[in-house]
Amino acid sequence: MKNLRAFSLVELSIVLLIIGILIAGISDGSRLIGVAKLNMARTTTNSSPVSSVKNLVLWLDSTAEKSFDEIETENNGAISVWYDSNPQTQVRNNLTQSVAERKPSYVTSGINSLPAVRFNNETTAAEDFMLSTLFQNINTYSTVFLVIKTPSSLATTQTILSKVIANDTGTNLQTNIGASAISYCDGVAAQNCYSGATSFSTSTNYVISMVYIPNTSDSGMKFYKNGGTALSSTTTDSPDTLLTETLFLGKSGISGAVQYFNGHIGELIIFDRALKDEERISIQNYLGKKWTIKIF
Repeated sequence: MKNLRAFSLVELSIVLLIIGILIAGISDGSRLIGVAKLNMARTTTNSSPVSSVKNLVLWLDSTAEKSFDEIETENNGAISVWYDSNPQTQVRNNLTQSVAERKPSYVTSGINSLPAVRFNNETTAAEDFMLSTLFQNINTYSTVFLVIKTPSSLATTQTILSKVIANDTGTNLQTNIGASAISYCDGVAAQNCYSGATSFSTSTNYVISMVYIPNTSDSGMKFYKNGGTALSSTTTDSPDTLLTETLFLGKSGISGAVQYFNGHIGELIIFDRALKDEERISIQNYLGKKWTIKIF
């Protein structure tokens, strides 16, 4: 019986060792797959049309090798700086956050197994957001692209990015999302928001495109959800170009009832002109291919 028991313990040890090796192999295999997918995303970025399209003013890309300080790119690492990838300017519009409890998180598998920045704003104690004091005003026309994962709840409107002075008395640009609409805001004397009515599911990945031409009565604001048919809205105002306020990512800039974003952001691209259809489509297709989001 003693020999039998000793043999059983040896067998058990061997089985546990084999299980450990298999688990380690699976974990290492998953890690290698993640690395391969990230490298493929970076290759797709390098061949993308973004850098060759004129008037690029901001490019935030959570997959880029130099977007974050290396020490912060562990899963759930707190992000201090999101570096601008724009190759068309010498002055980069880096987004920063120095307050520890307000730093968003780097998530290694945030959007379709690619890294993304998570803004965790489920409580009001210490909301996550980032900011830039260098971002110049959008003078007239603009085009904005976003790759996001929506929050787990869209019961209230949430602001993804904002350049607006206190109490909405002047707005340069602002993008909001809700369960049934996407909106873009501007306004010299007051905030004017133009909406495209469409449904958004919670915890879902989207490529969003917005092309803005102010003071036009014929579809001056166009929204695109994963490509698709344009959602249009007329515009009656122009952006406030006298602002010296901060660009916020993850929140609105007003001092009153601030709206926060409680989701993931993978990529943000802003041009200070209205892109031509072929330019917009080429960038939408690039984003869809890279982030594995179907573009219609």
